[in-house]
Amino acid sequence: MSSVVSCLSDEFPEKSLSTILPLSRRNELLGLKNAYDGVKLHHSIEKVIIHGESGTGKTTLAMSIQNNVILDKGFFCSGKYFQDSDIAQEPFSAIMAAFSDLCDLMLQSDYCNEERIAVIKSKLGVDAKYLTNVVTNISPFVDDEYKNLNQCEATIHTASFIHFKLACKNFLKIMSSDEHPVVMFIDDIQWMDTGSKKLLESLMLDTSINNLLLILAFREEDASYLDAIFLGQVNDYLDIKLGNFDVEAIHEMVLARLDIDKTNASKDISSLSSLIVQKTNGNPLHVVQFLEAIEKDGLLTFHSEESKWIFDIERLQKETMISDSLADLISKKVTRLDKETQTLLKAMSLSPCHFTEESLHALATNVLGEIDTEEDYPNVLVRPLLCKAIKEGMIEETSDGYQFTHDRIRSGFQSIMGNDERENLHVVLGKMFRAGPSKYSKYLAAVHFNCVTALMTRNGEDRRMLAKIYVEASEYCQLRSFEAARSFLQKGLSLLENDEKWTANFDLSFKMTRSLAKIESWRGNLEGCLSAVRELLCWAKSTEDTTDALLIEIDARITTFSVNNVLKEGKQIFYALGYSIPRMMTPFHLFHKLRRVRRLIIGKKDEDILDSSDIPGNSRNLHMIFSKLSIYFFQRKAYALSLYTSLLVLEHAMEFGFSSSAAISLVVVGAFEIFMGNTERGCRFGKLVKKWASLHRDCTNSKMAEVLAALFINFKQENTRFCTCTFSPDELVCRNG
Repeated sequence: MSSVVSCLSDEFPEKSLSTILPLSRRNELLGLKNAYDGVKLHHSIEKVIIHGESGTGKTTLAMSIQNNVILDKGFFCSGKYFQDSDIAQEPFSAIMAAFSDLCDLMLQSDYCNEERIAVIKSKLGVDAKYLTNVVTNISPFVDDEYKNLNQCEATIHTASFIHFKLACKNFLKIMSSDEHPVVMFIDDIQWMDTGSKKLLESLMLDTSINNLLLILAFREEDASYLDAIFLGQVNDYLDIKLGNFDVEAIHEMVLARLDIDKTNASKDISSLSSLIVQKTNGNPLHVVQFLEAIEKDGLLTFHSEESKWIFDIERLQKETMISDSLADLISKKVTRLDKETQTLLKAMSLSPCHFTEESLHALATNVLGEIDTEEDYPNVLVRPLLCKAIKEGMIEETSDGYQFTHDRIRSGFQSIMGNDERENLHVVLGKMFRAGPSKYSKYLAAVHFNCVTALMTRNGEDRRMLAKIYVEASEYCQLRSFEAARSFLQKGLSLLENDEKWTANFDLSFKMTRSLAKIESWRGNLEGCLSAVRELLCWAKSTEDTTDALLIEIDARITTFSVNNVLKEGKQIFYALGYSIPRMMTPFHLFHKLRRVRRLIIGKKDEDILDSSDIPGNSRNLHMIFSKLSIYFFQRKAYALSLYTSLLVLEHAMEFGFSSSAAISLVVVGAFEIFMGNTERGCRFGKLVKKWASLHRDCTNSKMAEVLAALFINFKQENTRFCTCTFSPDELVCRNG
């Protein structure tokens, strides 16, 4: 029997989940607004955690306060993690997307003028160099000297990652204010990378950040998941758990979706609500999809002339079914789309990037074949292709492009593809991104090719091509995440195992293995680093190859406590370069080397000594490692080794060119001269160091050398003996700014 229900409006109500869901989440929305009011009132940082099953409206709830923030002249920025690759999540992607969004909002605001931009540049200062390569829209707020850096040291090692975290905190402090609070929403953190976890944990534990509401959402019912990912260190946050709706809440959703007044609701609407609960288990997203599906199938009909809804409960019970994965609903919707639109949406679902009209143009060109690429192509062809998908509620148009209305819709498109179709699309997308000029494009190409198992079993040339792409992706990831970079390198090396890796592909294998050794060292995995170094030494073809491998090992071993182990590797590299360290160090060996260095320095002008214009890159690395060795030996009171190592650095620098690391060695040797009573010669060394430092103010080693020079020069006046003094270079650098 058909039911007829009157509607308030004379038009079909186009209401989305974001419109009707807050009506049934009043308490949760009130808690979220109270947290935002707390930020405005106390000028503090507030944390909100939203969690629940997929489709319960986590994103919708968080976005519901956006208008309030805008009306208060605040900034609402957001980012989202995607489950896109078995090999790696793009490092820091969601957080950096939110930062980029924040930069855009600041630039678009009425109170952002030249004076405000100048203030931001001044406050951001040197921190900009840690953000310029990862925050896409930060350029207007960065001084020219920090733009277009060849590399970012954001996560190169622990100390630099600390700088990166501090830079992120400083950025948020600068962009937020009492008048303009910031709300940052990070969605789907269950898929975030390790670096993002550490960064978010640091932000949540920092009480010095003001005027910030941090909202995190994850797909998990149990709140203990947050303790698991943050090791129980994060507390003092508002916990909002979203579950499925009961019959009463679903009834409110149905009334809002059909635009029916509650006083006019009939028993048939209540029966419809009960049926929907039965079919959808009360999942809000499933409810909306169910209503749209029965309307498209003609089971729920709207008569515009009479402003009435007509439906038959018995027929609905017989003919409707909902799948937990939404695959059935999506399959029905897909059949209503033309073939080109289906293919385009399937390709969109496989790619992690956000699609602008321009990028959709490129995607359609590659996926749908060679087509006319006239200037207005996106408006003429792409938009019509997407219109029906937009009407079906699959995708939505944003201010700068298109996106899926929900990640369940996105994953639904992935689930309806067969393996062959999916792999073919991954190949097309991989080739498209590989042709892009940016490192991010190379990274996306690697992500797509990694999903194509057929490429792993093809001929050697194809595997070499894929290995090279993985190297490029690893270089991109090194700026952000060691785990991702390591995964790409290991994958690339595995491709060459059956192709005579070291005999037929020596250069590529050596490059990947050397990068892997460095990454393992930066990760603090000494065993993994040494394993890669041993392989490099086994296959090294030249002295330079051997030196490269030993330099990596020395750098890794410096973090250990054994002087003998470090000295053993140091001797190997000295021998490889034609130098030697006496088995038993005596004063004769020290003074013999000292006299040689004196002769090399005494007859030269300051400018000639400090000339670094033609120094080879390998020499810079050599000086850096040797200076580290010198400080390492000094800290462990192996003073003779410290002095001898510094003398070797200066001997090498006088022949091949000076470097900032050589300046530190100059300090050590100069101090020794002073302690031996050669004040004039020692002071000249100190002045050389200060002169070098004055010409290289941006160099950390130069700053440290300058402080050490002043410190050691004062030792003579204080009668401090060289063999008993101790210091922490790290402390000196920190005290010097």
